[in-house]
Amino acid sequence: EADSLRRILQQLEAQRLPVDKIAAEARAIEPDLTSLSVAQTVEVQLDSMRQDTILLLYARFRKRQPRADLERLEAWLKARTGAPKVRLVVE
Repeated sequence: EADSLRRILQQLEAQRLPVDKIAAEARAIEPDLTSLSVAQTVEVQLDSMRQDTILLLYARFRKRQPRADLERLEAWLKARTGAPKVRLVVE
């Protein structure tokens, strides 16, 4: 049982994202970024009840950002984290 707990802890540690580094890099790319929240979550398609794991990023900016800038940031976050699915939500 102790070995299985160790394996679980190792897996969780491997999945942990370096949020502080990601936030600093994102701020360098988008200077108007004031807040970034990162969480891995489950999205459920209600019509099929299909579940999928996504990386959810919640961002705040000083001023409204052009769509192209947000798409570029989302693409960078996907490449940076290696997550197959990323969703950027902007306040």
